[in-house]
Amino acid sequence: MPKEKVCPSFAEAVADIPDGATVMIDGFGGAGGMPEYLLLALRDQGAKELTIIGNTTGLGGTFGVTPGRKYIDPSILAENRQVKKAIASYPFSPSPSRPTVFEKQCLAGEAELELVPQGTLAERIRAAGAGIEGFYTPTGAGTVIEEGKEHRVIGAKACLLELPL
Repeated sequence: MPKEKVCPSFAEAVADIPDGATVMIDGFGGAGGMPEYLLLALRDQGAKELTIIGNTTGLGGTFGVTPGRKYIDPSILAENRQVKKAIASYPFSPSPSRPTVFEKQCLAGEAELELVPQGTLAERIRAAGAGIEGFYTPTGAGTVIEEGKEHRVIGAKACLLELPL
C-alpha cells in the first residue's frame, strides 16, 4: 500500500528520521519563518548526528523573542546536541559578543560547518531537484569557500565545482 503523503501528527512526520540524517530546513528566521512544529517534533524525537541544510542555524534566541514566546528555530536542535554539521549561508551571529548555540559548538570543535554563499546554496538545492550532478560557479573562488573544491578556469574566470544538496 502506498505511504500516505499527509501525516496525522508532527511526531509521525519525523518518526523515521534516523541518526545521521540530513535535514533541509526552510526559512531565514523570524516569526512564522520556520517549520516550528516539525523542529519541536524532531527535537523531541531525538535523532542525533544530524546535518542541517538551510540559511541559518538559528538566530532568534540570540537576539530576543516576542514576550511570552519561546523562539523556535534550528538552534533548538543544537541546544539538544543533535547537530553534527550545518551547511548554511548565515550560520553565525552578526555580533561577536552574542554568539549562537551552534556557533559556540562549532568554535569548540563540537560541530562542523560548510559555509555556502546564499545564491550557491539555492542553486545547489535546485540542482538536486533537477537531477544536475554539479555545476561551476565563480562565486567563492579565491576565498575560504574554495577549500577542498575542484577548481577550473572557464572563460578566464576561476570557478568552483559545486555539488547538489
